[in-house]
Amino acid sequence: MSVLIKIISFCLLVSLAGLVQAAKTELVLGVFQYQAKADVEKEFSALTGYLEQKLPNVDIQLKVLDYETFRQEVREGTIDLMLVNPSLYESIRSESFIAGITATLQKKQGGVTSSSLGGVIFTRPGNSSVNTLTDLSTNKIKIAIPSKNHSGAFHIPLYELYKSNINIDALGFIEVVITMLWFKPCYQVR
Repeated sequence: MSVLIKIISFCLLVSLAGLVQAAKTELVLGVFQYQAKADVEKEFSALTGYLEQKLPNVDIQLKVLDYETFRQEVREGTIDLMLVNPSLYESIRSESFIAGITATLQKKQGGVTSSSLGGVIFTRPGNSSVNTLTDLSTNKIKIAIPSKNHSGAFHIPLYELYKSNINIDALGFIEVVITMLWFKPCYQVR
């Protein structure tokens, strides 16, 4: 079992202990859809199975939800457990009462474990007008993003721009509708 599943499982098992004592037999695990829905479902279905093995008489229903649907379901009280990015967590926390344990997701790839979240700003090949962060505001460049709700694709790069004294209000962002892949903006830069 991967380190990711072990860490998440431990945190969720601790949070579930009180819920299970309340004799609830079904729990809904909401996961933010940060990639194609089928990919996120595949990634977290193993966690759902593991939790059901460790918690007898408890069924875990996995729901992979987009940003707005996730917020709505939390407001309606249909989500018992959630795995979200920092931006969505803060949004939910500011508008709904939530209680429980928070944990940082760790992913392992190629033998390296990371709990960091990051983003990248890049240009089309051959674009010589952008060589520094400052060039983004002085050249009236349009910046493609999946949405302003994504931590790695918007908030983290935005913070780096802010730390570099870039006037973020002068930047032009274009929200690109995601239909299949979370990195679709990369393909539309061509």
